[in-house]
Amino acid sequence: MPVIRGGALLRHPKRPNKGGTLGCVVVSRNDGTTRYLLTAGHVISLNGYARQGDPVEAFLEDEKRWIKVGEFETSVMLRDATGVQQPCDAAIARITAPEIVSDEVEGIGVPSAVATQLYEDMRLQFCGAASKLVKDARIQSLRRQVPIFYNDAGTGGLFSLTFEDQVLYRRLGETGWMPATQGVDSGSLIFDQYGLAVGMHIGRTPDDFEVAASVCTPIQVVLDALGVNFPSAVASAVNSATPGGQALSVADAISSNAFDEIGVPLQSLMIPHNDFGGVPWHLSRDGLVVGGRLDRSPGALVTVPRVWKAFGPEIRASARQYKIPLELIVATICTETSGREDAVRTEPGWTSDEKTPHRVSSGLMQTLISTARFATGNPSLTRDDLKNGRVSIDAGAAYIDRQRPIGTGAHADRFAKWFNDCFAYFALDASQVPTDAPSYFRLLAGI
Repeated sequence: MPVIRGGALLRHPKRPNKGGTLGCVVVSRNDGTTRYLLTAGHVISLNGYARQGDPVEAFLEDEKRWIKVGEFETSVMLRDATGVQQPCDAAIARITAPEIVSDEVEGIGVPSAVATQLYEDMRLQFCGAASKLVKDARIQSLRRQVPIFYNDAGTGGLFSLTFEDQVLYRRLGETGWMPATQGVDSGSLIFDQYGLAVGMHIGRTPDDFEVAASVCTPIQVVLDALGVNFPSAVASAVNSATPGGQALSVADAISSNAFDEIGVPLQSLMIPHNDFGGVPWHLSRDGLVVGGRLDRSPGALVTVPRVWKAFGPEIRASARQYKIPLELIVATICTETSGREDAVRTEPGWTSDEKTPHRVSSGLMQTLISTARFATGNPSLTRDDLKNGRVSIDAGAAYIDRQRPIGTGAHADRFAKWFNDCFAYFALDASQVPTDAPSYFRLLAGI
């Protein structure tokens, strides 16, 4: 028996040459059981001319023929009678062939949750009727205002509508960056690399736009506008207890032992904050997002692997003792000394270690002698003591435990890059992340 999955070619038979893509299957919030096909409005609504009950067809690739799989239910009006524009271009069709329609999106799986942590250069994937499975798309920018052009099914002319808060995304081709999608990919459900739903593809930027990119509407906007949800059991359970039918977030899915492990609710860190030098920041599954960007140090991973291989056991021990995620310790070492145990820095006003211990920093983590003494409760610590990697890491972790600072300005920017390099390094081989020491990467990856 043939199977229709997300990514299949979809059309209204009155426009046989103007098809699009089945995004996924959704269910009504009213009863939780009525199932629909979700796609872009202009794919099956005839831009306002379709009528409830009109047939909706999918193309069977193996048999090279069209088959009716649904009946048009409703769409979000692009404009109402007064000319007011609506928030998205989306439509649903009631499924009439449930025996052949799958909840899965081809090559990706069943959508169950919404990605709430988006940032520039974030990796995306989708399956479009034209492009097929694409796994190397990237977010170019967020919250953009973009005009989209449409064919008027009634007059045959063109009109444009400008949508707010859109996500622009693209992929790298042989001649440079280009839109990630092709002509009949409209309606595709866009995912992040972890299979969380990001948005629904509605078109591409106009030729005269500042950047050539594909455009998708944040999926929560689409779901809310149509009053539908993903049909998975997990999403249904969360949606039933969440006002407005909000889909499951990444933080909600994190193990409940996170607070016991690091002493801070992960949920609170994954909500955007504005304390980072006035720039919004939040923690994501890929690292620290600052000002909408997840920065990494340029080039290949060198410093983080070197530090981890040289001082992994000491970092692990201090992380466990002070309930400090090991990424904070690694990033601090990389930011301060790049792994030099003998590093020393004196500040203006230093006369001697004995008289001005608050003016000299020593060791891997460049902790002031006075601060190291205070944080560890050991008043006899010296510059030479802190040149021992184990002692320096212990003193630095003890201070982080008391202060948990991130910093500001250029220093903080460097810290964020090293912090994110930790995530990138551990992602290469998650088996090297200890299970007996606190780790943001491990908690967020669910391992």
